[in-house]
Amino acid sequence: ALATFGTPAPLPEESMRIDFAVTNAAFVWLNGAPPLVGLDATGRVTGRAANVTATRGGIDLGGGKRLALADGVFAMPDFHRKPAPASLTARVTGSLESVGDLLDREALKAFGGAHIDTASMKGQLDGKLSVDMRIQKGSRTNDAVVRVAGAVNAFSIDKLVGKERFEQGSLNLTFDAQGLKASGQGRLFGGPATLDIRKPPTGVADAVIQFSLDDQARARMGLASAPGLSGPIGARINAPFARDDAPARVELDLTRVAIDGFLPGFVKPAGRPARATFSIDRSDGAIAVDDLVFDAPGGPAMRGALKLEASGAFRSARLAQLRLSPGDDMKVDADSTREGVKLVVRGQTIDARPFLRGFMRSDSVVGPREAEIGRAHV
Repeated sequence: ALATFGTPAPLPEESMRIDFAVTNAAFVWLNGAPPLVGLDATGRVTGRAANVTATRGGIDLGGGKRLALADGVFAMPDFHRKPAPASLTARVTGSLESVGDLLDREALKAFGGAHIDTASMKGQLDGKLSVDMRIQKGSRTNDAVVRVAGAVNAFSIDKLVGKERFEQGSLNLTFDAQGLKASGQGRLFGGPATLDIRKPPTGVADAVIQFSLDDQARARMGLASAPGLSGPIGARINAPFARDDAPARVELDLTRVAIDGFLPGFVKPAGRPARATFSIDRSDGAIAVDDLVFDAPGGPAMRGALKLEASGAFRSARLAQLRLSPGDDMKVDADSTREGVKLVVRGQTIDARPFLRGFMRSDSVVGPREAEIGRAHV
């Protein structure tokens, strides 16, 4: 009504003043969105402008979900303009589940709605809702610009990495026409972790998770039997958010890790720089490691793919490149059998000594016998 109020010639600002108060009012702030309800507000209308301040109210989303509002302000500085600019701001508090329900409403999808399944998430938002709009007869939903910004406290999500729960989190969250962004800290595998979520207006949400995996954390992850690993691993995972059945991209900092026993002759002492990158897929009940690149400058290098059991135990490897010693040029197929690991090695130049040391290692294999190991050119 305010958008069409007035005479053909705009009224002077001082020509009219109406002060009012309302209790338990409802206000439609965006076509197709749940209305603001239970509003206690005061307002003023002059010859050109309108301003309403609400001390309390809420957004009733149904099903017991509700967002509480405080310090709400609706302002229309010049309702004679066509369209008339207006804005709504309010402090918003409530559960993350309620926030997800609101952002998933059809009315918000026109300018960046963000569907995120919050069934496995918990947390409380304390933030600010801002809506800039242009009001006139026939106004369209996508004429509005909606922003939500705030902090999510007591945040947790089940099964963020495998079966592990991210908990005790605090995130900073923003939602606007560019989509949804959330980043912050929490705990994962019993240690500190960071979480960064990006959800564009269309498409799936991606998450980047960074944390450390020590021996105890690997045991909690179900990888206690991972062969030949000791020491903390710095991990960075990029994957679709809250989708444990989707492939993920992994980067590992292995500088502080000692590796000895993964494959015969594959040795890296703790403290030597090393990194590994690969994609990982758990969708078939096992662990498929593809696009593997491992590099320890001056030490072992590997490129290829691995298969692991769900427990982390070695199943097979197809390595297009394996270097255990400088100058090595070989390809390796490895398969776990009842008798041990079966290796098929092909290449131009192979230093066999690391292989043989790995096979022959025992308390009785020392000295002269080790000296007999030579270099093979195949």
